[in-house]
Amino acid sequence: MVLFFTSSAVNPPATIYMGKDKVENEDLIKYAWPQDVWFHVDKLSSAHVYLRMPQSMTWDAIPQALLTDCAQLVKANSIEGNKKDNLTVIYTPGSNLKKSGDMAVGQVSFHSDKQVKRVHVPKKENPIVNRLNKTKVEKEIDHEQERVDRVKKENAEKRTVAAQNRKAEAEIVKAREAEKAARSYDLLFGVEEDPDAPKLTGKAIEEDFMKFTSCDIGSASPPGRIDLLLPIQNLAKATSMTIRFSGATIHAAGEDVDDQSASSESDSEYAEEDNNFEDWVSDQAQNQTCRSLFEDKSFPSATDALAYDKAVHNFDLSATYAKLTQNSTFTSSSLDCYYQTPTPEAVENLTGAESFFLSDEYLIPAIEDDPLLQLKVDDWSDDEDFFSSDELPAPPSDLPTALRRVELLEKKLAQSQQDMSEYRALVGQQFNAGRLAEIVNEPGPSSAGPAHRDDDTHYFSSYCENDIHAVMIQDKVRTSTYASFILTNPILFRDAVVLDVGCGTGILSLFAAKSGAKHVYAVDASDIADKAEQIVRANGLENVITVIRGKVEEISLPDGVEHVDIIISEWMGYALLYESMLDSVLQARDRFLKPEGGVMAPSQCRIMFGLCEGNEIFKERLGFWNDVYGFDLSVMANDVYREAIVDIVAPESMASEPCLLKDLHLKDITSRQLDFTSPFTLVSTTPKRTKIHAFVLYFDTFFTTTGEPVPPEVPVRVTKEGDVTLAEVWPVGGKPPPQRRASVGPGLKQKEDKRVTSFSTGPHSQPTHWKQTIFLLRDPIHAEDGTIVNGMFYCKKSDTNSRELDVEIHYSSRLNAGTTAVGDTVVQIYKVR
Repeated sequence: MVLFFTSSAVNPPATIYMGKDKVENEDLIKYAWPQDVWFHVDKLSSAHVYLRMPQSMTWDAIPQALLTDCAQLVKANSIEGNKKDNLTVIYTPGSNLKKSGDMAVGQVSFHSDKQVKRVHVPKKENPIVNRLNKTKVEKEIDHEQERVDRVKKENAEKRTVAAQNRKAEAEIVKAREAEKAARSYDLLFGVEEDPDAPKLTGKAIEEDFMKFTSCDIGSASPPGRIDLLLPIQNLAKATSMTIRFSGATIHAAGEDVDDQSASSESDSEYAEEDNNFEDWVSDQAQNQTCRSLFEDKSFPSATDALAYDKAVHNFDLSATYAKLTQNSTFTSSSLDCYYQTPTPEAVENLTGAESFFLSDEYLIPAIEDDPLLQLKVDDWSDDEDFFSSDELPAPPSDLPTALRRVELLEKKLAQSQQDMSEYRALVGQQFNAGRLAEIVNEPGPSSAGPAHRDDDTHYFSSYCENDIHAVMIQDKVRTSTYASFILTNPILFRDAVVLDVGCGTGILSLFAAKSGAKHVYAVDASDIADKAEQIVRANGLENVITVIRGKVEEISLPDGVEHVDIIISEWMGYALLYESMLDSVLQARDRFLKPEGGVMAPSQCRIMFGLCEGNEIFKERLGFWNDVYGFDLSVMANDVYREAIVDIVAPESMASEPCLLKDLHLKDITSRQLDFTSPFTLVSTTPKRTKIHAFVLYFDTFFTTTGEPVPPEVPVRVTKEGDVTLAEVWPVGGKPPPQRRASVGPGLKQKEDKRVTSFSTGPHSQPTHWKQTIFLLRDPIHAEDGTIVNGMFYCKKSDTNSRELDVEIHYSSRLNAGTTAVGDTVVQIYKVR
């Protein structure tokens, strides 16, 4: 039986429940809702009390009043705790509860001590306990059926959210299509083609469009001209055909609007600003000398000329345009009409209905390449809103509706995506994936369940042979850096309990033992563990080093050891995360590393990214396929672009300074965070124009005696060929120097705590067995000094093999900070395996 209580400490009220006896407690532990919170008196026997978490609440932010109710109920149901004051009640999510077969009834442990919180209970509060007891209800629960029903319901909610997402996205697409149609020039200027009219080529139409009216308005004033706006619809009548434009025009609200006639243009492109030809023309006009409209007087720019006419002749072109556009002859899309001898007074008297606006004879500009012809309407005035809504022609009636609809749907989509993201995060955190799959998949009578995928057997068997261990140990940068950190920090290792994850031959365990470790547990799941055990005995360290064969996720430490002081591991793979060994190291951290003062070695890794000319690699991997004994085998090159290449990059081939993609602090990073997305910006440093054939990725590794993050300003050690590294810490064939007891003083300890040991796998360092990871580009980037490459880097475990990586790189380039992107954003997908 299960006892249910209702807490009115929050609104709406929350449900608290617990088992009636030990047997029921076992079932509650087994079937605990992952998101519910478990409470128990610390270090004393008590009831297992659970809080059913409201959807709007998180376990680490429970309101104090509700937390007090739960803690008081736990204390009241503890035989020992009920009689004592100043107790500590611990609590943790149900997903963090751990139960193994060797535990007694009612006993429970945790997957991670970091997810356990504590609340102090000074004394028993009888009013609170009495209030809760009045709400007590006893129920018999079928836990298995409840679990099935719960997961089915949540799975249905997930599908509903996904359906709402799809529907909202479809509505947005539909609304945007309506908006495109509303803004279409076919609707605004739908003049049908006259079959009897002469057929004009595209060039002829463009030339017609660029002609301008020259007319005499009967003034005796000095030679001059006036720049007014002639409607495009009149140009259409003159050429007897429908006009469509591929550039930008002026929207009714005075904004530049990208042309929407191209059906291949995506919605995202439609929404983005575009520095197009029209922008360039306007800028060009601002840099050309321009005459006054009413005098034979020149100015540095068209804007200056208009400002002069406004100040001297009291003529405001923008105001005149606004007045004339009230006549149906004018629209917001227009071109310029020129007059040879105007006066300000004559222009002021124009109404916009004059017949000469419809005549073709005035389509010749008075001045060739006049800068005023190249100005956009919004260049005439500093006031972005000089057109009032009353002065503008009304946009299509359905456009405001479409815009409002798009805005509402985008808000709805954003909320749906947020809900979906939170739901996925909740399920991913809280549910046991294996148990959830049993319910979610629910195979029918004729369907078979998914086959079990084994990503581990091949991985572990690949570490059974000597060759791979010889390569790793002979990597001086790698091995000597580990040796240097371990053997030069005896204060850290002396009398410490150490866990070596993925020990291989046991070389790191041997270093730790020599540095004074009290005991070292060396764990490996491959057959190499047998040889490691022999190596330990051969070196007379069997009393210090214990080799454990098995996966670190599954083993238990012998002799009742629960926590270790230090975890050492060489887990890094190509591109740092290949092989996914870090996931196992993080599980070892959560299971075995002591919560306070435990040290991870290494403590931090940084993934670095840069540009590479890569000419030699391009020739070796791709170029030679073009001509093989006179035959074209270039089809073989296609696969090269899909696979990341692990090779050594010459330092002189690098074409940029590196940027940081991901900073991994092993003290607190989670497995989920190993799938990541990172923006990047790279600036070319090549002295001459060249082709960039590849991106290059490598990593830097740091060791600290405290496990704390290394400040960004601390550089990584770059080892050069010929540097003395290994001999500094352990002469070949010799033993490490004796440690002097005097060196354990607090002054030296403070100095050692600040010491950072590190190594780089980058092109400028002595090559390591990790080399660098190269991503060849299908379309090389044409770069010169200062070229900027922006993009996004996506990395996640492969869906087909969790030991492999799927990488996606989105990038675009521009010549320098003052220019726009060159071409479209390029996307390439790679496998790291």
